[in-house]
Amino acid sequence: MPKDKASTGQYSSRSLMTLLRLAFAAISFISAGFVFLVMVGVMQWVEDQVSLRNLEQAKPYVGEALEQSAGFPLTVSPTVIAYSHAEQLPDEFKEAAQFPSEYQTEIHSQSIDYFVYKTKLVTSKGVQEVYIISLAQYSELTDVQWQRTLLFCVLLMSVLFVILNTVATKVLSPMIKPINQLSDQLQQHPLPDSFTISSRAVTEFGILTDSLNQYRENSEQRIKQEQAFARYASHELRTPLSIVRGAAVLLGHNQEQAFQQKQRERIVRASQDMQNTVDALLHIVKQENPNSQAQPRLLESQELEQILSNHVTTANQRGISLKLDIQTTPHIIPSEAVLKMLLGNLIQNAINALTDLEQDNKAIEIIISENAITVSDNGHGLSHNEHNQTGHGLGLVIVDTLCQRYQWQFQLKPNEPQGCVAELSF
Repeated sequence: MPKDKASTGQYSSRSLMTLLRLAFAAISFISAGFVFLVMVGVMQWVEDQVSLRNLEQAKPYVGEALEQSAGFPLTVSPTVIAYSHAEQLPDEFKEAAQFPSEYQTEIHSQSIDYFVYKTKLVTSKGVQEVYIISLAQYSELTDVQWQRTLLFCVLLMSVLFVILNTVATKVLSPMIKPINQLSDQLQQHPLPDSFTISSRAVTEFGILTDSLNQYRENSEQRIKQEQAFARYASHELRTPLSIVRGAAVLLGHNQEQAFQQKQRERIVRASQDMQNTVDALLHIVKQENPNSQAQPRLLESQELEQILSNHVTTANQRGISLKLDIQTTPHIIPSEAVLKMLLGNLIQNAINALTDLEQDNKAIEIIISENAITVSDNGHGLSHNEHNQTGHGLGLVIVDTLCQRYQWQFQLKPNEPQGCVAELSF
C-alpha cells in the first residue's frame, strides 16, 4: 500500500529550513539583479539628460553669434559645435538634418555617437535653423569608468545579498529550532518525562509544548484508568464467579431443602454483585453528563449497611473494626452500583492500610453527613506522593474519575493523631 504523503508531510523541519533559505536566496538574487538593472538604466538616462541639457544651454550663445554674423560652423566649447545650415553638416552628422525643429536626441551610428539639438533662432536677419552637436565620447563615462561603476554596484548588491540572507536565517532559526527539538524528543525511546524547547522560542511554540505535555499527561492518566478498571473488574467479577461456581458444585452434593435454599441465595447475591459491578463500569464509560439526566435520591441506611456488609468478613479476619456513623441522610445523584464502587474502594483502601500494622485497636469509621462521606482509619497515614496528591493507587483512580463525572470533590488528608481520612464532598 503506497505511503500517504499527506499524513507524514513532504518535508522535514530541517529540509524546510533549507528550502526557506534557498527561497530567500532566490528572492535576494532576483531583487539585487532588478535593483542593479534599474541603477544602470537610471545612470545612463541621467548621463544622456545632462549632455542634452548642455546643448540646450548653448542656444543663447549661438543666437548671439548669428546676430553678430559670426562664421559657422561655430565652436561653442571644446566638445560642442554649432552648424547654421544642413549643408554644413559633415557626412557623419547628415542624419541630424531629417529631424524636426526643437528636437534633441542621441544618435548611434556605425562611425560615431553624438548628441544633437535641432532648433530655430529668431534674429534681426530672420529665422535661422541651427544644429548644436556634441560628441558622446567627450560627455559620457569612459569604458573604464563604466567598469568601475558596475563593479561597485555588483559589490554593493553582493553585500546586500549577504545581509538579507543572514537576517532571514536569524529570523527563521527561532521558528524552526523548536520544531527540530520537539521532533528529536518525539523520536527518542523511551520518551522524555516532559517535552521542552529553548527559552528563546516564540510564545506560540511554548503554548504548543505545554499542550503536548498536557495531552501526554491526559493519555497516561487514561492508561492508568484503564488499568484500574481492568484490575477492579477482574477482582469484583472473579469473587462472585467463584461463589456461583462453588454453590453450583455444592448443589449437587447435598439434596437437603435448607442447604439447597442457602446455595441458591448465595448464587442470587453473587449474580446481583456482578450485575452491580457491570452497571457501574458501563456507567463510567458513558459520555453523557449524568447530572443532566439523573434525579437526586435519598441515601438510606440500608444501602450503606449493605455496602459495608461486603467488607465485614475481610475486616474481621484482619482484626479491624468497622463503624458506620449516619449523622443525616443526604440526597445524592450516583446510582447504587456507582456508590458501591466509590465507597467500596475507599473502605478496601483503608483495610489494606491497616493490614500490616501490629496494633490492637485497628478501626475504620464511615461518617455520612449532609455534604460529605468520609472514611477514616488509624493506619500508617499518607505516603509522600499522596501528601502531594500525585497518586493514590489504581483503585482510587476510579474514585477520581467518578467524582469528576458527578462534580464531587475527592481528597485525602492526614487523620489525627494517626492514619488517613478520605473525603467525598458533594
